[in-house]
Amino acid sequence: MTLGRPSPEGRGLIHAYGLMIKFARFIMALAAVAALAAAPPSFGEGKVDEARFAPVSELSVGDIEHDPEMKKSFSIWLEALHKGDEASSFAETNRMLEGMNRLGTRNLYPLSDACIALARSALTGGDAAKAVTAARYATFFAPDSAQAHFFLARAIFAKNKADVSAAGMSAFTGFKKLLTDRIQRDLFISQAALYMLLAVGTAFVITFIALFAQSHQAVLSNITSFFPAAQHGFWRPLVGAMVILAPLAVGGWQIFIISLPLFLWPCSRRGARVLMVIFAAFVLSAPYLFMNMARGAAMASADTYRSLYLLSQSTWDHDTKLALERERARNPEDTLVAFALGLLNKSRKDRPAAVEAFDAALAQDPRDIRTLINKGNAYYVAREYEDAVAMYREAMEADPQSVEAHFNLSVTFNEMLRTKDSEGEYNKANVIDPKRTQELVELTKDQEHDRKVVDFPITDADLKSYEQAAEERTMSVGASMWSVYFGAITMKTYLGITAGFIALLALSHVYWMRRVSHEVCSSCASPFLPPIKLGPELPQCNQCVAAQITKAGVSSAKKDKKRKEIRESKERRRMAAVVMDRIIPGAGRIYAHEYISGLLFSVLTSMILVYGAGFIMPDLMEREGAMTDALKLYIPFIAVAAVYWALMNTALKREFY
Repeated sequence: MTLGRPSPEGRGLIHAYGLMIKFARFIMALAAVAALAAAPPSFGEGKVDEARFAPVSELSVGDIEHDPEMKKSFSIWLEALHKGDEASSFAETNRMLEGMNRLGTRNLYPLSDACIALARSALTGGDAAKAVTAARYATFFAPDSAQAHFFLARAIFAKNKADVSAAGMSAFTGFKKLLTDRIQRDLFISQAALYMLLAVGTAFVITFIALFAQSHQAVLSNITSFFPAAQHGFWRPLVGAMVILAPLAVGGWQIFIISLPLFLWPCSRRGARVLMVIFAAFVLSAPYLFMNMARGAAMASADTYRSLYLLSQSTWDHDTKLALERERARNPEDTLVAFALGLLNKSRKDRPAAVEAFDAALAQDPRDIRTLINKGNAYYVAREYEDAVAMYREAMEADPQSVEAHFNLSVTFNEMLRTKDSEGEYNKANVIDPKRTQELVELTKDQEHDRKVVDFPITDADLKSYEQAAEERTMSVGASMWSVYFGAITMKTYLGITAGFIALLALSHVYWMRRVSHEVCSSCASPFLPPIKLGPELPQCNQCVAAQITKAGVSSAKKDKKRKEIRESKERRRMAAVVMDRIIPGAGRIYAHEYISGLLFSVLTSMILVYGAGFIMPDLMEREGAMTDALKLYIPFIAVAAVYWALMNTALKREFY
């Protein structure tokens, strides 16, 4: 999707969320890492088909096609790796790393993807040693890829469960790359926000179901008490259910879930009310979570921004070139895209393409110093020194104080063996800015021929307008994603409903604190928690009933009856809590008033359910012919889920009362 310059309307929309997103990015990134510490396969393993790379005769891995020497080295390396010849593969790796240096990129992502595909295949086949070797090569070819480091950590752990230190260091490196790379971080936060939203939302649904099961009689009684005629028998639960379901009919399941705590509040203990306050904070944060989800989706489609960003980081891949060429065809007057294409083609040693792109940029601004110098560098790399000298002199005419022009001209004269002229240009650069001249000397010292001249890179200032366009795209994608989950309820309407919900929650608290409900103990005037009515007479709590039936003057039959009712009530509650906790870990604890631990376990349960249903099941369905192999990939996840359920029913099991 093309990202052009942002419109004034777009800037206005962006500003509404700009400050919040700017200052909360780092916190959100840490939360994402914590929520998905066991990185999902889309980040922890390359979903690359090995068959795409196996036939060497059909090999096509991006821009190594343009470099015959690199293509030959990769073919030899791939064959050696398949044969298990580590010595040959290591030798060819060194040659390919030299080729990467020639191409002017720190990463060759297609090669890294090929390595991950090989490692994944080896891991599935039980050859952990080969998987580790291939994964290490993946980090060699793309040291900035978080995915490669995550997969290496997984392969090391699969090979030796005791080597936690090495696996941990690889995982730490992956997280570091994830958090420092803007695009990888945004994509990860987007996926993390989606899982967090669904998991925490599911956990709260479980929580409110447990709370409603705990106090449904009191909830229905409280609702019907507002009607002029007291409802009894069959009509009480019917009227109560109709009132509770009214938000579902009016505003859908979202409004129903938001309004449910209003009915539960009067019948809840302090711990349950704390959970409802946490829920209020969660619903307030939902728009922000959606914006982070949208950011990743927008970045995934922002080909031009991604390409410019990679070039600003001194790296690129085959998709970078294709994206820039598509953008230039759509916007031929965009000087930055033409400049970037020239820079990339210069790195690829495609001098004609580089010069043509730089000329297109100069057609819009003939005196642009950056383009003039980089065009001269393209001639220098092609060893067309006379043309390079002409371009550097043209750059000096545009800006006589350009240190880079004098320095590059000095280097070019040195290659032409014009030592005196080289010294003269170096001295001119040193007079203009000694500090910058020394920086250029250090930057190019001990570099091979192509890196001895200094390019002007893509800067943050260049990216700024495209970042604004990406923010505008984020707003558009966010609105689309929001409509999928919330239908006709806009984000603005949702915020209004949320604010109203919190206000009503506060008013409800004040009202029920001041009003003595009909659901209180007639003896101690304490709210039933939970309100259990033992018989048709005046309602009393279990404690008061237990205390009264020990007094003299009460018949033995009545004492026995009350004790039996109390015992049966406790046993029903205990059994219900145990069954709920076994089926959905956490729900039983909430039902038995262990609110905080119950919510924690419910979130963990929801993470497992959401991740399994949202990622693993679709993946297994896509692999109908290789179900066994697919299941092997998810053995760690299935094992963790099984251990979690087992612990909840053994070591962490509670006999609730």
